[in-house]
Amino acid sequence: MFFLHPSTYYLLAMDITVSRATSVEDQRDARYLLKTVYKDEFGINFDEFKSVFPLDFNTILLVIRNEENQLLGTASIMEPVGKLFPTEYIFGANVQKFEQVLPLAGAVEIGRLAKSKDAKAGIVTKAIMLATMDYLTMSNFQGWVSTVKSPLYRLLRSMGLEMFTFDEFAQKEGVEAEIVARYKGDHIESFFASTQDTVTAFRKIERSGPGYQINILL
Repeated sequence: MFFLHPSTYYLLAMDITVSRATSVEDQRDARYLLKTVYKDEFGINFDEFKSVFPLDFNTILLVIRNEENQLLGTASIMEPVGKLFPTEYIFGANVQKFEQVLPLAGAVEIGRLAKSKDAKAGIVTKAIMLATMDYLTMSNFQGWVSTVKSPLYRLLRSMGLEMFTFDEFAQKEGVEAEIVARYKGDHIESFFASTQDTVTAFRKIERSGPGYQINILL
């Protein structure tokens, strides 16, 4: 019987990198994963989703890969069109009602999160959180908007992230209502968080530890 010295675990750690999807391969893989997750988890055909909500947002597509170049997850950083955020366009959240009290003009939206079935949810979530913090600070944005499922919202809350929650939603009709209902499931939460509060909450996240090393290359 033999034992590994603790430092050896770091040598065997999973090396995870978050980067922009700049190559054709990255964009293809990320979109395929997103379509798969939307279909398997929400019963939504993403092509149908795009036909119902056709507005294009200027987007930075992120990919999370391991040291073997396997895709673990993806996320999107989306700029509003005019004053319109995806959270308001798709889910009807009353974002603009608070433009006088929130720095929405200096905000982006983080969304379209997806992870592969084989990836550990905790690692992918950590990587996206760190990438969010780093992008906001390096790009001088004042905050971010997002719509997430209740478990992720509770996790963010438990980490101490201060969030301004949008609790009013415009009523959708027809096929829009049907698609949104499938995505929402039991419940979703839409919110704004400032960059300062994000840094306060997310800087506690370890970028390396036993079994992993997270690299943010934006």
